[in-house]
Amino acid sequence: MTDETEDDLYGDLEEASNNALVNNLKTQISALMQEKKSMSADLEEYKSQIKKLVHEKTELEKNIVSLYNTALNELERKDKLIADLQICRSNMSEGRKEF
Repeated sequence: MTDETEDDLYGDLEEASNNALVNNLKTQISALMQEKKSMSADLEEYKSQIKKLVHEKTELEKNIVSLYNTALNELERKDKLIADLQICRSNMSEGRKEF
């Protein structure tokens, strides 16, 4: 057989093999593109959740600071009230009736 005849005989096999390879690659590309699309949607959802959680964290921090300051003020007020009552009691025990 000549080289030309062999090319004719096996040429279809190479082309069929190449077509199968191309089809396989196209299928893989399609699957990867779909996976990328899905992952991009997931990423956007996660970014949205992170933004929401950061906002909630900031609000909670503000609330905690506010509660802490309120508690400090309340403690100061009650300490002053206790001190005033102790002075009043001391004055009453000494026979004074000053308030």
